[in-house]
Amino acid sequence: MMTYSLLIIVMIGIALCFGAAVTFRIRAVSAKSSALMMSRVVTIGNDAQDDLAMQRVSPKRIARNPKLRKLFLGAPLVENIAALLDEAGSPRTVAEFFAYTLGASVGVGGTCALLGFRPPAAMFVGFFAATLPWFYFMHQRVKRIMAFEAQLPQALELLTLYLRAGRSLPQAFVATTEELTPPASEEFAICAEAYRLGRPLPAALRVLANKYRDSVGLKLFSIAVSVMGQTGGNLVEVIERIRKSMEASLMYVLKLRALTGESRTSAVVLAIVPGFFMAASALVMPEYFNQFFESFVGYCTFAAFCVIWISGIVWIKILMSSRA
Repeated sequence: MMTYSLLIIVMIGIALCFGAAVTFRIRAVSAKSSALMMSRVVTIGNDAQDDLAMQRVSPKRIARNPKLRKLFLGAPLVENIAALLDEAGSPRTVAEFFAYTLGASVGVGGTCALLGFRPPAAMFVGFFAATLPWFYFMHQRVKRIMAFEAQLPQALELLTLYLRAGRSLPQAFVATTEELTPPASEEFAICAEAYRLGRPLPAALRVLANKYRDSVGLKLFSIAVSVMGQTGGNLVEVIERIRKSMEASLMYVLKLRALTGESRTSAVVLAIVPGFFMAASALVMPEYFNQFFESFVGYCTFAAFCVIWISGIVWIKILMSSRA
C-alpha cells in the first residue's frame, strides 16, 4: 500500500510539473507577443497616462448597488473580471458575475449532496461548477473577438471611402461607426464618444487595441493613426494596405479552420470524454464516485486523474494552435 501511494504521489508531481511547464510556455509566448506590439502602441505620443485613465474600471461595471460597489471595490481579480465582461460584450457587473459563480457552486453542490454524494465529493463538484460562468464568458469573448476581426476590414474600407470624400479622420470615424453593425459599431462608438468628450482619437484607439490584444490589424491601424497624426503622410494609402493585409489574413484563417475542422473536432472529443465518463459514472453510481474520497489513496488517484486530464487538454490546445 505504501509503495502504491508513493507511486501515485510521484505521478501527481510529474503531472504538476508538466502542467506548470506548458502553462508557463503559453503565458510566455502570449506575453512576449502582446508586450512587443503594445509597447509600440503605447510609447507613441505622450498620452500613456490618458490611456491608463480610460482603462480604469467604471464603478457601474463593478456593481449597481453603492453598498455592493464598496464591498467589491478592493476585492481581488475585480479588474480582470471587469475586463473579461467588457471583452465579452456583456452588460453584467462584477457583482453579478460573483453571484452567478456562487449560485452555480451552491446549486450544483447541493444537488449532488441530495443525490447521495459524500460531502467532499459534493464540495469538489460545486467547486468545479463555480468555473462554469468563467468558461461561458470566455466563450462569449472569443465569439465577439472573431466577429470583430471579421468586420474590421469592412470598417477600414468605409473609413478610406469617407477620407477620400474629403472628411477629416474624426468625422470619417464617426460616420463609419453609424454604418457598421455590432460588435464593431459598439466598439467604435465607444471611441467616438471618447473623442466627443475631448479625448484624442489616437488615445481612444490605443485603448481599443489594448482591449483586442490579438488583433494585429487593429494595432497597426492604431499605430498608423498615431504616427500620421504627428508626422503627416498619406493615411488613406496606409489604411488601404492594412485592410488588404487583414483580408488576406482572414482568408488564411478561414481556410485553415476549414482544413483542420476534423482535427479540431477530434481534439474536442478527446478533451471532453474523460470528464464526461467520470460525470456519467458519478450520476449513475454515486457510491463508485464516493470511493475516491474515502481514503488517502483515493484522494491521490482522483488528483492524478484531474491533473493529467487538464495537462492533456493544455497539450492538445498547444498542438492545435497555429501559433505553436
